[in-house]
Parts: sequence; structure tokens; C-alpha cells
Amino acid sequence: MNHLVLFSPGPSWVAGKSIDEQDAATLGAHLTALGGLFESGRLLFAGPFTAEDGGMLLLAARDSDDARATLERDPAVAAGLLSYAIKPVETVFDAANGVAWSAV
Repeated sequence: MNHLVLFSPGPSWVAGKSIDEQDAATLGAHLTALGGLFESGRLLFAGPFTAEDGGMLLLAARDSDDARATLERDPAVAAGLLSYAIKPVETVFDAANGVAWSAV
């Protein structure tokens, strides 16, 4: 099952500073962790929001507990730099995998 993850600034985020001004080592480790999920096929899409702090990703996970456990291992989450919300998603349209809803 796919899970939409919405990232927002966590308790360690320095208010008034952009993402580029936050802890570079932690953000680098976050991107490395996401790269590992991508290589394993579990990270389907990810990126930062352009008009605000935070970002989103689409994660393949067995269930919400699996998704939560994966996110808790993320260095930016563990350091409190990012918080997250998880929303399980029922796939109705998926161009990458040729899935399309049909009323017929």
C-alpha cells in the first residue's frame, strides 16, 4: 500500500531560517536515507514544497506501522528537524504502473 507523507518543520527546526540554513549534516543524512528508499523501490516520489517549509513523499509500505517505523529511522525525523503526517492512499490512477480507474 502507498502512503503519502507530509513533512513539516519539527521541534529542532530553527524558526525564521530557510531549509538551506538548517543543519546541513542532518539534511544530507535525510537525503541519503531517502536515496536508499528510492534504490530499494519503496520511495516512489519525493520533493520539498516550493512556497513553504516542508515537503512530501509517496512511500510503499506494508501498512501505516511499517511506514511510521521507516520514517522514525530517518535522520531528520530522529533529530527533530522534521515532523511528519502519514496518509494511506488507495491507488486509483498510476501512470507509472499503468493503473487507471474505469467505471466499466
